[in-house]
Amino acid sequence: MHGFCPNPNCPSNHAYTVGEELFMKPGKEECDPVGGTYCVLCGEVLEKKCPSCGAPLNEGAVCTYCGNRYVPCSQG
Repeated sequence: MHGFCPNPNCPSNHAYTVGEELFMKPGKEECDPVGGTYCVLCGEVLEKKCPSCGAPLNEGAVCTYCGNRYVPCSQG
């Protein structure tokens, strides 16, 4: 199971906007190519489930169970 890096400054997280809101889409394969514990790019401990509710991860930026963003943004 691949995890994602919760560090918003990690290059594995890709910023995009929807309207005026900033989101960060985690690049799980970029930071965790082997299903490890630490991000290969910045060394942060990887998240393996939604940090808010514990639900399984999806491919997007927002948990489909609780609606919270996986990676916090400094804006939005």
